[in-house]
Amino acid sequence: MQRGPIDQRITGKIEGFWRILGDPIYGEILRRVARTQKANAIPNAQLQATVAEAMERASRGIRKAQSLAESIGDTQFVSVLDRLHVGTMTTISNLEALKHLCRNLKDWLANQPPEHRGVVQWLRPFGAEAHTLGTDDASRSGTCPGPFPADCLPR
Repeated sequence: MQRGPIDQRITGKIEGFWRILGDPIYGEILRRVARTQKANAIPNAQLQATVAEAMERASRGIRKAQSLAESIGDTQFVSVLDRLHVGTMTTISNLEALKHLCRNLKDWLANQPPEHRGVVQWLRPFGAEAHTLGTDDASRSGTCPGPFPADCLPR
């Protein structure tokens, strides 16, 4: 591979995708596209740009999976993850598994009647837990403040 000038801004951009994509997919893109294991070892700016584009495409896939997950609800989402042997979004093993996840989520959503799409059912606590868990705005309004089901849990 030809060495040449590199752009530190692109290196930083690439490194920023690690948190979004998780170790497995981030590493897969670096290995496949740049044949390296670290963003700062990419030998030239042209290859850096190619890697950054691949990372952006993968992050769009992650965002698509997150959006679909919101549409089907927690229980169904966990069911799909379990069926595909995926623990969390950041532990998706590779790009192929991400593609399968999105396809399974789309298929599940397509097979649901329109009135059940986007309906999320929350388990209501009882007893002492009801006093502490039911005090925030999200609990009262039935909405979730963030893009992930975990964002709706009390902190």
